[in-house]
Amino acid sequence: MSFDINEIKRITKEVLHETIGEKVFLTEQVRQWNIDILTEILHRLQQAQEKFSDQQMKFIVTVLLGEKSKENNFGLHTALSCIWNGTTDGCVTVKWENQNIFSVISIFGLIV
Repeated sequence: MSFDINEIKRITKEVLHETIGEKVFLTEQVRQWNIDILTEILHRLQQAQEKFSDQQMKFIVTVLLGEKSKENNFGLHTALSCIWNGTTDGCVTVKWENQNIFSVISIFGLIV
């Protein structure tokens, strides 16, 4: 598995649906959701890599979870950058939301 953007997006959205689904935003749960999402994405990326490639990749994953609220009208802007080998390495950002929660997850994959 080189850096397959479509497969990484599929894995990420699947983990978000399984972990959060249609839950409402609960401040006391966000820390655990972040940990669970991050850990499971890394685990599944490692499994996919072992299954489809003999090339080792290092993955860097960031998870942002936020509450959607009708009272709070706000925006979110984020930027990422890295110097890498453009033919083998890559980055993808996955945006996801339900009625109560939004998420922005960025994943970097770098050939070792």
